[in-house]
Order: sequence, then C-alpha cells, then structure tokens
Amino acid sequence: MGSRPRASPYPVPTRFVGSLLVRLYPVAAVALTLAVRMGALTAFRSGGRRAAAGPPSSSGAAGFRGGGRGRAGDGRYPLQWCASERRGEPPGAPAAGSPRQRESVMSTSSRFFVAVVAVGLMVGCGGPGEPGGAPAGGGPAAVFDARPDTIQLVADPAALPELTMQALDGRTITSEDLRGKVTLVNFWATWCGPCRAEIPDLIRLQERYPDQLQIIGVSEDEGPAGLVERFAEQYGINYPIVMTTPEIDRAFPGVMALPTTFIVDPDLRVVQTHVGLVNPGIFEQETRFLAAIDPGITVDLVEEDRHGRLVNAAHATEIPGLDLTVLTPEQRVTALQRLNEENCTCGCQLTLAQCRINDSACGFSLPLAEELVAEVAAS
Repeated sequence: MGSRPRASPYPVPTRFVGSLLVRLYPVAAVALTLAVRMGALTAFRSGGRRAAAGPPSSSGAAGFRGGGRGRAGDGRYPLQWCASERRGEPPGAPAAGSPRQRESVMSTSSRFFVAVVAVGLMVGCGGPGEPGGAPAGGGPAAVFDARPDTIQLVADPAALPELTMQALDGRTITSEDLRGKVTLVNFWATWCGPCRAEIPDLIRLQERYPDQLQIIGVSEDEGPAGLVERFAEQYGINYPIVMTTPEIDRAFPGVMALPTTFIVDPDLRVVQTHVGLVNPGIFEQETRFLAAIDPGITVDLVEEDRHGRLVNAAHATEIPGLDLTVLTPEQRVTALQRLNEENCTCGCQLTLAQCRINDSACGFSLPLAEELVAEVAAS
C-alpha cells in the first residue's frame, strides 16, 4: 500500500504551467460561452433592426422587432420578411447570413473573446506576490542573473536550538534576534580558498537584502581572533563574524568541510545545508522564496543529506579515522590543506579528505592519510 503524500512545511506553489492551465481553464470556458452568445446576440439585433424596416406581415401584424425566438414560417414572424428582409435597408447593407455579415458578427465576438482571455491570463498568471507575478511588496531586484528556477528544501526541517554568539565587533547575537529573517550561516576559514572566493558574493547578498537576510560568518580558524578580524576588514565583509564554539557546533552539527552553509528560515528552522562552493544564485533564490519576495519559485522537497557528496571545492575539517588533536594549530592547518589537495589512489577521483568522508571503509585513503599526518607531526 502506498504511503500518503507528505504535507509540505513551506508555502510551495504549484508548478507554474500546471497552475496556469488549471486557473485559466474556467476563465477560457466562460469567455468562449460569452463570445458565442455575444455573436448570436449581435446577429439577433442586426436582424431585428432590418426586420423593423421590412413590410408588415400578411396577417396585418406588425413586422418582427426582435421579440421572442422562432424560425421562418412558424407564425412568430412572416415568411415574406424572411424572403425580402433587405427591403427598406440602405444600399450596400450586407444580407443576413452573408459572408460580410458573418465576418462582422465573428469580428465582434472574436474581439470580445480575446479581451476576456487577456483578462484571464492576467488573473491566471497572478498578481503581485502570487506565483508567476511580480515580487510581493515590491521587494529588491535580484542581484545575480544565473538563478535556478527550482530550489530544494528539506522535507522535515529541524528547529534551531537556543543559541548565543559573540561577534568580533562586540555584538551579541541570539537565535531570537534572527527570527523573522532568512539567515545564512556560513562556516569558513581564512586559509580556505573556496571560502575566500565566495565572500564577495555574500557581501553583495547582504547589501541587497538588509531587511530580509542576515548572513553570519562562523570562522573555523584556530589562530587568534585578531587575525580573522583583520581579514574581515581587508575583504570589506559587511556581516557579523563569530568564532566557532562548542555551542555553535552543537547547533549546526556535521560540519566536516569548508565552506559549509546552513540556510535558516524566518521561523528558525534549518531548511538546507550546502557543502562546498555554491552558485550564489541558489542562495539568492532561497532567500527570495523564504522571505516571500518571490513565492513563485518552485520548491522540490528532499530528504536531508547532512554531509552530501563533497565537491572538489570543499575543504574537509574533520577526517574520519584520523586524530588531529595531536597536532599543533599550525600543523593542523598544514595537514588539512594537504589532505584536501592530495588525491586518493583508490580511483574515486577525490582528495584524501573527501574519500575518507564519503567512504570511511576505503582501504587506500586511511593509510595514506595516516602517513601524511605523521609526516606533518614530525616536521
């Protein structure tokens, strides 16, 4: 027996094409009915005007003036009017049922049909704040051109626990301070190349969406906080930077590579996790949807994959099977850099760090990684 479909935790819109057809169908049906009736009414009135100029019936009754329905010879209007309906009309007037009259009737009904369908399209496509319409509330325009039409959010988002963070600029940030905004929690390090590469994009996002988005950078650097602060000033980072703590690690578990970015919705639920360097257009679309700037974005619900498959741009920070606590902070940085640069020989085409995370049972990566760590520790 099939399971019942899971209810979406998000205001996920129907895919645009299906929604448009469903919403436009009744409008088109009504428009077609009205157009047919309008055409019949136009012919009816046109015939009525010509009949009023025709001769009286043979029974002495007044000529047909458009009252009632009937057919020629049924007593409702005279046969001779049907045969000589053009008597008394201006020269050049089209005969009833002639191609010119039918063209006139169809032209009127067609124009009416097109007008009604145009209105239906505007209704079907949605107004501001509806799927397919303009952004709700006139929100900010998008920053990046390369944005996907569909985003993925986890089907069962976990609630963010109570959390307190201390920013390098002295600010105290609590989880409640984040309520009502989309929050992008970015784990990074100054020595991480992919992390440095995505910082300019994060700066642009924070600048464009100051009222809808809050980015928080969580530094995994083991050196002094002053070094990270100087780095932030040098790069012009416009969002708060905090140093990682056990409390932050508990709130965002499973960070095994840098950069790792958690997306938190305005209700403080962790709705997506990205590992590695990500197209900034994805971050922007997630922000625009969750902040109700563009609710017409299509959402696919997926099962959460906390670690995912590490892309080549990701830098692992924790390596299954290796004890890095025996290293000094400087040695740890060196070891991680080498583990993320040197490839495994098992044929996986991943680095030693990535192979260990994706397949901790690999018999090739573990001895190679242990040998590398021992070499760094002896240096």
